[in-house]
Amino acid sequence: MAYWGRIIAAATATIALAAISYYHFPLGVLFPITILLMIYSEWSSRTPKL
Repeated sequence: MAYWGRIIAAATATIALAAISYYHFPLGVLFPITILLMIYSEWSSRTPKL
């Protein structure tokens, strides 16, 4: 269940950063993209390649 906990925490952090970055536009471009790339890289390393 720790895996789902990390997913929920990552999603919460992404939403929070998106809300913050809505008021600070340059951060709005960089931070969500960086977070999504980190989540994707971790997800792809955990899941078996098809």
